Amino acid sequence: MDLLASYLQKLQSKRLKGLSKSFFKISHINSMATSTTRAANCSRALCAMLDEWQIMNRLFGVLDMWKAARDLIKRISAERSAQKPVNMMDIGIQASQILCLTSFHVSEAIGFLSSKGILKRSAKSEEKLTFLAIRSWAAFTMIEIGRLSLEWMNTMQDREKLATKTWKAKWKSDLLQNLAWASVATHWSLRNGLIPEAFVSPLAVFATWSLVKDAWKNAA
Repeated sequence: MDLLASYLQKLQSKRLKGLSKSFFKISHINSMATSTTRAANCSRALCAMLDEWQIMNRLFGVLDMWKAARDLIKRISAERSAQKPVNMMDIGIQASQILCLTSFHVSEAIGFLSSKGILKRSAKSEEKLTFLAIRSWAAFTMIEIGRLSLEWMNTMQDREKLATKTWKAKWKSDLLQNLAWASVATHWSLRNGLIPEAFVSPLAVFATWSLVKDAWKNAA
């Protein structure tokens, strides 16, 4: 079960379906200065709205993690009942990813609800939850990089699969996507940062665009 390929692309698909129905139309512009200011204000408002919208969409991510954990437990039980060998490495990776994503969703949800006054948390507590969410995401991406590395080494023994251009292209795309996310998340998880700010935005744009591109391919 590739959590990054299935879960994140599903979230991105939801965002794309909503975005595809949203359009901005400016019909009257009095002056260049006025239009520039108006566009800047609209852009900031739109970004703020989309940020909250994405967080609200992720509030139910804990349910997806519960389903993923339940399916993993059922699979282990079924394999043991059938007396089949259980791949403990694969189980460990999946369990670790589920724990990381659960921590991410819970921390983000509590912090968001607290910022809206629904839950009562101090500003310091909200800050800690934000850092915990980011670090959980960073840990998930690093585990995924390790999983992809193991997948490559295992596939080296299967020459037919290795020669498939589609598989190699997808593997490369997933690896680059996770490397970008890991760099950005690690940078944001440290108070003093890790990489120059000039590189943060391009990496974040690349990682996000990769998800958008994959979502469009799946929707096609």
